[in-house]
Amino acid sequence: MARLLFSIAAIAVVIGGLLWPSHVEAHASYVRSEPAFAAELATAPDRIDLWFSQQLFRRQGANTIRLLDSSGTARLVSEALIDSADRQHLFSSVAEPLPPGRYIVEWTNLSAEDGDADSGRYSFYVLYPPTAADRASDRALAEELLIPYPGDGPGQGQTEATEERTVDALDPVTLPPAVEPDEGGISAGPIALAIVSAVTVAGLAGGRLIKARKDRRS
Repeated sequence: MARLLFSIAAIAVVIGGLLWPSHVEAHASYVRSEPAFAAELATAPDRIDLWFSQQLFRRQGANTIRLLDSSGTARLVSEALIDSADRQHLFSSVAEPLPPGRYIVEWTNLSAEDGDADSGRYSFYVLYPPTAADRASDRALAEELLIPYPGDGPGQGQTEATEERTVDALDPVTLPPAVEPDEGGISAGPIALAIVSAVTVAGLAGGRLIKARKDRRS
């Protein structure tokens, strides 16, 4: 009997963990940008646009964009604004001409979906060919953002990174169809599997109890 109770309790813990609300991804992480990551531009941009994986929360000073040149000097940009039509989109206007060189965009944001703050940075180039040291630095920045370095692998960096956040395209395992979860919920597949497991364990334990009783009577 003790083993039966322990097995049922263990299954209940598993089901409880599956039912507990959770977020698939924390933070409003970097998805893409204009200028693109490590882009080599023939003309200086007049705007910086960033797209994130979650909608942003409007709070004074929580969502910012800074533009730095290769010496670390801040260039003039307007206050960062959230796009009213797409709250995953943050943008800022460049308020001065940019001479040739390497530039770093730095940002901070606040997710409206989980309340978490995040920050990051990326580079682009204006009429300036990146050196080997620049490319090495860009690879380090890509690792910070958890995205592929542009040109590596089968995709073009940002598109592949977006897909990898939602599904592993290289996973050969075919999963059974499941109901899409609501926010904070889960799919029906794991629940059904847990219930079947609980019933199986209970059935096996019950069979052992019946056999033990028959042995005592005989």
